[in-house]
Amino acid sequence: MPCPYCGAALADGARLCTSCGKLIAPRQPGPPPGSPAPPISPPVLPGQPPPIEPRPTYQPGSSYGSDPYGPFFDPAALPPETADAWRQHRFQATFSVTVLILVHLLSFGMASPFLLGRKYALLPKVRPDDFSTAKAVGFLFIPFFGLYWVFVLCRRLVDGLTLQARLWNVPGQPSKGMATALAVVWALGAIPYVNLLFFVPLHLVLWPIYLVQIQRFCNRLALEAAPPDVRPSMLALERATRLRWLGWIVVVPCALMLVSSIVVAMAAPTGPVAEMLVGIIFVLTLTGCGVALLFLGERGAGPLGDQLERRAPSVLAAYLRIDKNAAWSVGGIATPLAVLFVGVGLSTLAGFSPTPSREEGWPSVALGAALGAGAAYAVWRALRLKREIARLLSLQPYSPESRPTGW
Repeated sequence: MPCPYCGAALADGARLCTSCGKLIAPRQPGPPPGSPAPPISPPVLPGQPPPIEPRPTYQPGSSYGSDPYGPFFDPAALPPETADAWRQHRFQATFSVTVLILVHLLSFGMASPFLLGRKYALLPKVRPDDFSTAKAVGFLFIPFFGLYWVFVLCRRLVDGLTLQARLWNVPGQPSKGMATALAVVWALGAIPYVNLLFFVPLHLVLWPIYLVQIQRFCNRLALEAAPPDVRPSMLALERATRLRWLGWIVVVPCALMLVSSIVVAMAAPTGPVAEMLVGIIFVLTLTGCGVALLFLGERGAGPLGDQLERRAPSVLAAYLRIDKNAAWSVGGIATPLAVLFVGVGLSTLAGFSPTPSREEGWPSVALGAALGAGAAYAVWRALRLKREIARLLSLQPYSPESRPTGW
């Protein structure tokens, strides 16, 4: 069948155009051959009241007669072009739920609001008051108003995903009750002293459950929109990405501890040498495990990337975009920390710090240098992935006459 947007030849029942990257709405079954034509309403005679017209449906950029996020909204009443526009979400890659929960726990919940804002930005704009990622996250930092905004953010994201569930006929949408409970406890956590009672249920119970529901449904949307022959490769690439991310989560802190331990042992040796050696050996063992996970993830991602590049380059670009955004985030966090640690270490070595021993400044300088090297690598990787994504998006769909270049 041809793509309704660019005209490229696609397989019957395709949901994603591999040429222009747009989603294709499932075709509604037409009337069987030989069925009677739909009845035509008779003309209105003079003196008779006009027939009752159906309620107007929402059109983008205009007022609407019914709320598309409401529980009684019927997507079947939408015009075909409006339904097609509302199906154009940008969930093209799956992501590991385990890694998402680890990111939430390791960041002490500070990364979770940004994750919600990013998820909301991947949804199409349905109502005029739909907001961007910057607005979704920035309004949380407004005093007092942020307590109201947590309800808007948590519940609106569920509303948008529920609408996609109706448009794509995908089950398992997130619970709006869970979103409300999370917002209530999140707002109560802003009260001094009271937040101590809600810290554990908020960050260890409600946030993980809510994030699991959101990510699982986003994965279903991505798989539903992808061509059927690409879905096994997507799931396999998700597993390889999980190994790679787990490897980085283990390697990065171990490398920082290893650098600090070696500098401390060389510049200011304190304590028994045997215990220090045992600690270094333990950290080296963990680092080796992380490197093994990295190797397995990279080894598994190579052939899968070649397959996706031939079949659906835009899907592979979506997976690389996740790594690119993560690299930008790591670079943005590690750069100021590197400057801080180097500055503290240099001030200690120069004698401006009240620390009695100047040798204690060397571990801080070494840690800052390691963070700076990691930030530089993260920025370099983000720029490299950006060029790779641009190249993938410019590729033509695979055909027997033209073989694409290797990944």
